Amino acid sequence: MANNYFVVNTASNLIIDVVCTSYSPQGSRIKKFVKASDKALNVYYKWMANNPDALMDIGDLMARSEYTHDQLVNGRSAKVEPKRFNYRAPQVPPLTEDRYATIRDWLRFNPGADEYNLDDAFQTGIVAARAYLAEFSR
Repeated sequence: MANNYFVVNTASNLIIDVVCTSYSPQGSRIKKFVKASDKALNVYYKWMANNPDALMDIGDLMARSEYTHDQLVNGRSAKVEPKRFNYRAPQVPPLTEDRYATIRDWLRFNPGADEYNLDDAFQTGIVAARAYLAEFSR
C-alpha cells in the first residue's frame, strides 16, 4: 500500500515536495519525511494554488491540519504550538523630502534658472515658480 509523504527541508522547515511510495523513506540531515493524510494534502494543495511562487512551512501546515501536528509530535508530551508565519518584505519608511529646501538647493546649483525651468523641474506652476525665485533671489 502506497503512502504520501511531505518532504521537508530540515534547516528551513519548508515543504519542498510530496512523494508517494510503498516503503517508509529514510530521512537525512538535509530532508525529513512526514506522513501526509488526504486532509493535509488537500490543505497543502489549496495553499499552493493560492501561493504558487512560495513554499509552505510545516508549522503553518500543522496549524491548519491536526493530523500533521499528531504525526510530528508522535505521541510525545511536549508542548508544541503550531504557528502560522506571514513572510513580508522588510518595510522601509519612505524618505520625506522638504520641498522648500529641495527647491532652494536646486536654485543654488542652477543660478541662471528662470520660472519656466523651475516649473519644468518641480511642476510648481509659473506663479509659484516666480514666488520661489523672488524668495531666493534676496
